[in-house]
Amino acid sequence: MITENSNNKIFDVKSDPIGSGKWLWWFWLFIIDSPKTSITPRQVVIAWTAKNVVCAEPKNNEIFFTSNKEDKNTDGAVVAWYFDGNKMHHNIVMEKCKIEILPEKISSLSKTPTSFYADNSSHKIRIGKDFIFNVKPKSKNTVFTKHYELRKYTKNIGFSEMRDNMMEFSGEIGKESITGTAYFQRVFADAPLVPWSWGIFHFKNGAFLSFLKRHVIKDFGHDISFFDGKKFHNFHDVKIINNGKSLRSFSIKGKNDKEEISFTTVPYASSRWTFKEKIAHILNEKLEYNEYLSTINDLVIVNSDTGKVITSSRDIGRATGNVEYTTGILF
Repeated sequence: MITENSNNKIFDVKSDPIGSGKWLWWFWLFIIDSPKTSITPRQVVIAWTAKNVVCAEPKNNEIFFTSNKEDKNTDGAVVAWYFDGNKMHHNIVMEKCKIEILPEKISSLSKTPTSFYADNSSHKIRIGKDFIFNVKPKSKNTVFTKHYELRKYTKNIGFSEMRDNMMEFSGEIGKESITGTAYFQRVFADAPLVPWSWGIFHFKNGAFLSFLKRHVIKDFGHDISFFDGKKFHNFHDVKIINNGKSLRSFSIKGKNDKEEISFTTVPYASSRWTFKEKIAHILNEKLEYNEYLSTINDLVIVNSDTGKVITSSRDIGRATGNVEYTTGILF
């Protein structure tokens, strides 16, 4: 595993070439500032994905990929949704398109134009004419800079991930000026996409929390990472209870040598995409990608020996974020 800070790998596909069956994925989550009394904060998600296969037109909330190993290309898709505080607007963009990758930006050659531009100090994301986000680091603290991680399991199997857990933005939706916080992730994978539960949450005081648990690989890639505004708390013994079927909440616990953490994600809206692929014109594979817009109001961290509360939601307030829950597999 190699981990490093990175500002120059966002659009670098040369060191992460898109080979046969490999995925490249750019993902932004925007959490829009809302009044303290709001229990359903607004959110926007956009993702660009490229894969070395022929990409058929999306249908409703499904994206179909059909393998063609002899044709290397950057055909892909762009997908986005917007929750306006009351209603989920599924698929404000969902198009099969060519993904144009340049050293300083990516853009989709789609009916609804989208783009993501980056330099050393800021980012600009556009979705059509109505959504503009100007993003910058929250502070110079290395906690709020991009981190790049590379894992290779064999010569041809592995993944790289780049993420920024919490940035801040200003922008516009229509003619309305908005502010808020953002999460960014760029993933390259040349390994099977196995199902997972993952979440990212932002607190008003600058704290953030993320968790990950893969469903089918025991004791691998399971962790909770919580930055309380001053220091990190990392937990690796993670248990997640899935509550419900349509609008899912998750009861989550973790511990380390000194501390225990527990919290529940409370959903208030959801969206879903399905990625499908036909292998050798015979096998049909699919990955169901569910997203639950949620809050956390009951976080508690205690000392494992004494039971004394170290920090809680009473101290740092409510968290708002997004939970991904996937089923199926893609090779």
